[in-house]
Amino acid sequence: MKYLFLFLLLLSCSAPQQPFPEARLQYDDSPRRESTDWKVQWHKPSQDTADKAVQERKFILFFFQPMNTECPACEKLYINLNDPSNANFINENFVPIFINDPEGLVLSKFQDNPLQYPTLMITDWNGKILSQRVGPATPQAIRRYLNDAVKLRSRL
Repeated sequence: MKYLFLFLLLLSCSAPQQPFPEARLQYDDSPRRESTDWKVQWHKPSQDTADKAVQERKFILFFFQPMNTECPACEKLYINLNDPSNANFINENFVPIFINDPEGLVLSKFQDNPLQYPTLMITDWNGKILSQRVGPATPQAIRRYLNDAVKLRSRL
């Protein structure tokens, strides 16, 4: 838990937290929404987010993207994460956190150079990195990636 807090603190201090299309991302710290709202409910990196992951024993899904550059792959991945079947699955099984990392300060802690975007990273509720996926993906490929993490969680 101590490491997760330090990890989230590093993330919150390193980069502004606005997505590439500013109006698309809304952080949701409110209670669960109706199932008809199929957008991913992104959270800010914070101690409350870490506590939520621990209390609910959910893995954390990080989405890293560079804010200051054109990134068609990031846009495509963002759209496919918000596919209705993926968004509902993510909201039910993960604590999703969106990270703008314009200078690569955060992602460089987890990847060797050159940095690659977009990156999805799954950690357990204690902050241990379980997997990373780089590049755009179809909704089906994203779902397979997420399913593998959920299967792993059921064994812990």
